[in-house]
Amino acid sequence: MPHPIPEPARKVIQFFTVLAVLLILAAIAIPNWMALDTRNRVRATRANMHTVQLCAEDFCAAHAGIYASTIEGAPWRTDSALLMHMPRKLLLKNPFTGKLTEPRLGPEAGATPPGSVWYTPIPDSTGKITKYLITGYGPEGKLRLTLFSEENGRTWN
Repeated sequence: MPHPIPEPARKVIQFFTVLAVLLILAAIAIPNWMALDTRNRVRATRANMHTVQLCAEDFCAAHAGIYASTIEGAPWRTDSALLMHMPRKLLLKNPFTGKLTEPRLGPEAGATPPGSVWYTPIPDSTGKITKYLITGYGPEGKLRLTLFSEENGRTWN
């Protein structure tokens, strides 16, 4: 008859078996959790883009079909500032950095941090801002969602 495994050795074997199972579960769960977190941050950036779009459309409705030409505007001239139409004058929370920021005035140039939202006013031939383009950035660059003012019946692509 073989010798039974002593009690202390059996407990050590059980401990390492449980530890191995937990490490395998962690190896599966951690990458999935990180991907989920990144997807949620990208969704929050897209939500920020839609907030800026709503503000642009609100500005346009209040200013006879002309879109904002700046983000902040001069203190004496708030009729051109998009920020004046943000809900309760709030800033956007960048989901990747956690910092409160305002949309950036485009066109975007150089390296753009993830979570940033760009508002690009587009003038017509008379110089009036009749169109806009809103672009957001995720961890891998420009997001697939780009918002722009209604043109040819399309409002997004």
